[in-house]
Amino acid sequence: MRRPALAAVLLILALLPCPSWAWTLFFESVPVAGYTLPGLVGAPYVERLALTRASADGVVPQVTASLGLAGKTSTIAVGPCGWKLGTQPAMRLEIASDRTAALNLAAALGYVFRQSAVLAADFDDPAADAVYGVVKLPPGPVDPVLTHRFYMHAAAIDRILDGGYSTVPEGLLFLDLGRSDPDRFLASLRRAAETFGEADVKFVRSGKAKAVLVLNNWDTDPEGGAFRHRFPPSLVTLLDQAAARNQAIIDRLAERFRWRPPPLAREAEPQATTTGP
Repeated sequence: MRRPALAAVLLILALLPCPSWAWTLFFESVPVAGYTLPGLVGAPYVERLALTRASADGVVPQVTASLGLAGKTSTIAVGPCGWKLGTQPAMRLEIASDRTAALNLAAALGYVFRQSAVLAADFDDPAADAVYGVVKLPPGPVDPVLTHRFYMHAAAIDRILDGGYSTVPEGLLFLDLGRSDPDRFLASLRRAAETFGEADVKFVRSGKAKAVLVLNNWDTDPEGGAFRHRFPPSLVTLLDQAAARNQAIIDRLAERFRWRPPPLAREAEPQATTTGP
C-alpha cells in the first residue's frame, strides 16, 4: 500500500468513535462453591493469581462471545480486591452496553465462575447513589500485600470501610455499597490514607456510582438459579461449556499446586476461602 493511501486509512481509523464504557464489572474466578479444594484455602496469592489469569485468558472471552458481546468489552485487567476482610486476585472488565446487557454479563460470569456476587457499576449514571473514594498507590506494580494491609488499616479506622475495595487504574476504589453515611465514609477513607504509615498513599478523588450486586446463594440454590433464570436454555448450554473449560483449568492447577485432599480424606472439606494474600 502506498504511503498516501496508508495515511488515509490511518486517518479514517483515528476518526472512528472509541467505545464508551458504560459499565464496569468486578469479579473473581476463585470458586466459592462446588469444589473441595482445601489446599486453596491458604494458598499463596501467586497461586490464586495463576488461576485468575488463566480464567481471564481462557474463559472470559468465551462468555462474552456467548452473550454476543465480542468487541464490546475492554481488555481484562487483573489486580487485588478486598471482600469480607480478605484479599483475592480479581478481574475488572468494562463493557459498552446498556444496563440489561451489563447485568446479564455479570450473571453469566457469576454462574460460570461459581461466585456469590459480581459487582456492576456505572460511574456516569446521573441517578448514581453509591458514594466512592479512590486512594492512589505508590508508583509501580500493585502489591497485594500492601493493598491488604491498607484495607485492614482502613477497616480498623472505621468498620464502614470493611466492605471491600477494587483495583482501578488510579489505585484502590472503595465503594459504599451500604449507602449508609456518605460523609462519614469519605472522611474515614481520607483519614485512613493520611494515617497509613507503610507507604505513600493519597486520597485523590470521590464521586458517585450506580452500583448493583448480582447475587446467587449457592447454599440454597446450588444450581445457580438466580444467575441462570436470566438466560434461555440454549445460552445456559453455552455457559455450561465455559464452566467446563474453567473446571479443566482448576483441575490442572489443583494438580500442579496440590490443592486437592489425599484420596482417603473425608468428603466434608472446607470450601475455598481466604483471609489475605
